[in-house]
Order: sequence, then C-alpha cells, then structure tokens
Amino acid sequence: MGSPCWGAPQQGLMPPTSSEFPDVRLQYPESVRTSSREISDVAEEQSKRSEEQATMLEESAAAIEELNTSVQKTAGLAADANEHIAENKKLAAAGGEVVNRTVKAMHDIEESSEQITAIIGVIDDIAFQTNLLALNAGVEAARAGESGRGFAVVASEVRALAQRASSSANEIKELILRSSGHVTDGSELANQAGAALSEIIDGVNHLSDLVSNIATGSREQAINLAEIKESVTSLDKVTQQNAVVIEESSSASRSLSNEAERMSNALRRFSVDDSTSEPTTDKVRTDDRPNERDDPIAIATTTNEPIAEPTLVFASQAKIGRMEASNQEDWHDF
Repeated sequence: MGSPCWGAPQQGLMPPTSSEFPDVRLQYPESVRTSSREISDVAEEQSKRSEEQATMLEESAAAIEELNTSVQKTAGLAADANEHIAENKKLAAAGGEVVNRTVKAMHDIEESSEQITAIIGVIDDIAFQTNLLALNAGVEAARAGESGRGFAVVASEVRALAQRASSSANEIKELILRSSGHVTDGSELANQAGAALSEIIDGVNHLSDLVSNIATGSREQAINLAEIKESVTSLDKVTQQNAVVIEESSSASRSLSNEAERMSNALRRFSVDDSTSEPTTDKVRTDDRPNERDDPIAIATTTNEPIAEPTLVFASQAKIGRMEASNQEDWHDF
C-alpha cells in the first residue's frame, strides 16, 4: 500500500477554488427571487380580484338594500291598499244593503200601488152604481110629477157627482198604473243594482285577497332580502379579510424577493472577488520529504520530530478560509 506524498498538496485533497463551485449558489437565489416574484404577482393579481370582488359585493349589497327598501315600501303600500280595500268593502256591503232595502221598498210600493188600484176600482164601481141609482131616482121623480120635481133635482146632482167621482177614479187609476209601471221599472233597476253591487263586493273580496297575498309576499321578500343582505355583508367582510391576507402575502413575497435580490448581489460580488485570485502554496522542501517506499510508521518512530502537516495558503483566505480549512486534513497510511 503506497504512502501519500508529504509536504505538497495531493490530487483530490486540494481545496476547491471559487471557480470550481457550480453556479448553484447563484441559481438558488435567482430561483427564490423568480418564485417570489411569481408569488408576488399572483398575490397582487388575487388582491386586485379580491378588491374587485369586494367592490362588486358592496355594489350588490347597496342594490339589495335599495331593493329591500323598495320591497318594504311596496309592502307598506300593499298593506295600506288592503286597508282601503277593506274599508271600501264595508262601504260596498253597506251600499248593497241599502240597495236591497230599496228593492224591498220598491216591491212594497208596487204592492201598495196594486192595492190602491184595487181601491180605485171599487170607487169606480161605487160611482157607477151611484150613477145608476141617480138615473133610476130621476125616472121615478119624473113619474111622480110636481111632487117628485125636487127629488129629480137631487137625483140629477147625485148623478153628476157620481160621474165626477168615476172620472176622477179613472184618472187616479191611470196615474197609479203609470206609477206602478215606474215602480216596476225602479224595482228592476234596483235588482240590477243589487246584483252589480254583489258582483262588486265579490270583486272587492277577491282584490282584498290578492292585495293581502301581495302584502304577505312583500313582507316575506323583505325578510329574505334582509337575510341575503346579511349574507352578502358577511361575504364582503370575508372578502375584505382575504384581501388583507393576500396583501400581507404579497408584501411578504416582495420582501422575500428583495432579500433574494440582495443575496444574489452579495453572491455575485463574492464570485467576482474569488475569480480574481488564485490559490498559492508555500515552497515545500523536497529534501525533507520521505521516500514513498519508506514506512511512515518507522520514520515516525526513528525520528523524534513530528510529521509536519501540509499547509495551504490562499490569497482569498479572508473570505473562504472556513470552507478551505475543512478540506485540509492529515492523511496517514498505516
């Protein structure tokens, strides 16, 4: 087994120079900086989108608030309309009752007119009978001669009164018949008005139901819109919080990118400084170097002087001394 060369740097044991380092020390900061920039760009884009989303949510919340106000106003108007319709319903019902009473009064007047017509007929018959009796009395007075002359005058007056009563009864009968016709027409109109009011009342009832349903639906919509508004407000808060977190992430990414930039610049300066200097070694005497065939153990035992360790001196030892010192070790082959 051969012994190593003493007093000079051996092949494979020479500490590497900065030029022998790969570009990994520059690639890592560059990769970190690139990744940080990408993360920062994504975070900024996400922050912008979050801000846009927050703006849209605020606009949506404002629109929902306006819609909620409009729905509440509609619900209030529907409730007022329902109250007015209920009042009109009561008035229509009262009007229908009045029309019904009017129709009944018309029927009563018609019945009274018929009764009056019957009474007029009786009066007409009485006048006719009185006229006949007066005529008979005049005939009998004419037969009596001078003694029946006064009775004939009375009979003539009675006959004239009977004729006048019959004529007046006929006129009254005609008036009653006309009035009865008008009453019949009025009764029919009252019946039609009653039917129309009944339909109006039915329509008002249906309209009242519709308005009541509208008012109920508007109140439910107002409640639902209030819940939606709360949800949108909560979502807006969450979006704003996310925007803050994303902004913090973006700031952290920018800080990391700046740190990577400073690290890369420092490593570039370090690389430039190392590339300008070459490692040098002290002149080692070859006279004191033992022969490769000699046994190092025997040499160590025959001489009292310790074996000198190889020493390497670099011009850039102030910067990479720690890295090169770790590669300087004693090699002994037993």
